[in-house]
Amino acid sequence: MANARLNEMQQVTRFLKINLLVSPSKVVEQDYSMAFVKNWDMHVVASPEDRSTPWTADALVRTDERYSRFALMHLASTAGIWNGLGTSPFELIDRESARDGGIWLSRVFVNAILTDGLSRRVAAKVLDEIATATKDIYDSKIAVQVRGTRPIPPDEVDKWIDWMVGQTFSLEDAFLSFNPPQSQPAPGKLTWLEWEQIKNFLLFSWDKLKVIPWWMYVWARRLVGRKLTQTFQTDEGLAQVGISQNDPMDLRDQRLAYKLASIKEYAETAKSAMSTTDAQRSAKGTPRLWSNIRKLLFGMLDGSDLSEFRISESEGLVPVFSNTSQVITDPADAFQIPAEYRQELRIDQITWANIDQVDPLINITSEKLRAMKARQLEINSRLEQVNKDIDSSEARARGY
Repeated sequence: MANARLNEMQQVTRFLKINLLVSPSKVVEQDYSMAFVKNWDMHVVASPEDRSTPWTADALVRTDERYSRFALMHLASTAGIWNGLGTSPFELIDRESARDGGIWLSRVFVNAILTDGLSRRVAAKVLDEIATATKDIYDSKIAVQVRGTRPIPPDEVDKWIDWMVGQTFSLEDAFLSFNPPQSQPAPGKLTWLEWEQIKNFLLFSWDKLKVIPWWMYVWARRLVGRKLTQTFQTDEGLAQVGISQNDPMDLRDQRLAYKLASIKEYAETAKSAMSTTDAQRSAKGTPRLWSNIRKLLFGMLDGSDLSEFRISESEGLVPVFSNTSQVITDPADAFQIPAEYRQELRIDQITWANIDQVDPLINITSEKLRAMKARQLEINSRLEQVNKDIDSSEARARGY
């Protein structure tokens, strides 16, 4: 059929000869070879069933006044002449599949067509099934298939997810990748001559010896001041006699304190940078980066062109994920806690609402795993000792 949305140069009319076989549920004839001659492009057998939905009980198709409705219904569905139906379902079949007069089974439900609004409810149910992250998009029961795609087998899902992660972190010249700072080599040691070492030692000793009288004077004044303070003022008095009882910070301690304050300032600056957006960097790489991530993600779900990510067709098909939950986390997903841990953790499941409670579960399972590994090592050690005892007993039995 020609498509009205195409222009004159794009119009291509495909002519199909379809052999439609319609019969009631009870057929007397035993030989059907005459019905399947070779001068047809395909044969369509109308399934003789009369039900309102695929899930309800079936009523037999009889040769009564409803039989003409049954035949016309299949004819309209096969030819694609229903009101609102743009093409026939058989126009979507590729030429290779329609070659050599293939036989196809057509299922159209009489009561579903005659009952008002049921078709809309069935369509809504199908769309709801597709939108559910835990359901396969390309489920055979739903019969949704994107031409030119092949669902990724379950055993290859992890490999393709790892590939997508690698592609994501390589976008925009590895914009999202972590670039560790370049490590600086440790500074080399100074080279001193012998006389320089002796000179530095004498200077160090003199710096310490020359302040001894001063510290003796400070000690004496502090002793007198402490005695007078305790005698006349007590610890709760309003005044302190003499000089301060606390030693001032020496030069080395001052340098360490300044260095610690500088490190804290750098840490606060880095923390602030992590919690805010760098406008210059975002304007440079983020718009195209997130656009490519969306294109990669949805392309792996709907089979759109991903040639720029080096995904090419294999036998005319491109790989797609059959389940959205394989690449997008379902917000309604819940992890059921094993029964042996529920009483200890006092929770039955972990969802996004209580994700913070996953740490106790990890700690418990890690501890049990360590205990099991230790038990395994103990059993292996005992088994090794038993094997040695067996070998020794066999050696003695043989007279060695």
